[in-house]
Amino acid sequence: MSAAIDRLRAFVYPRRLETDQLHASDLLLGMVVVMLAVLCIAYGITIAAA
Repeated sequence: MSAAIDRLRAFVYPRRLETDQLHASDLLLGMVVVMLAVLCIAYGITIAAA
């Protein structure tokens, strides 16, 4: 029973054994940061052109 709980816990909270490995959360966070930067730049260009 405890082995199944440990397996479930490892699935929900994965341990990072290798720090140089990319994870989905890192990719999503990077994409959000890039999208925000692009939106801010586009907004700045729009304000400057007006």
